[in-house]
Amino acid sequence: KLKKKFGVAELELCMENTGLYNWPLYSVCEELSITAYVINPLHLKRSMGLVRGKNDKIDAERIALHARRFYDTLTPYKLLS
Repeated sequence: KLKKKFGVAELELCMENTGLYNWPLYSVCEELSITAYVINPLHLKRSMGLVRGKNDKIDAERIALHARRFYDTLTPYKLLS
């Protein structure tokens, strides 16, 4: 759906590193040529300061804000062979 709506060239993905759970998404990003950025959870937590509340929607918003704020320092993730 996203590929049809936005086109692959415009799509970038930013996610928190969750270890083993990220691997299926890495594969899809590589297959569709989507640029993926992976953020260290500790770095994300420290950059936000003291915050309250935690659920998937709030986490997604925090990751998006972090990606926008630190976009110039992010490096695209490369899947290892």
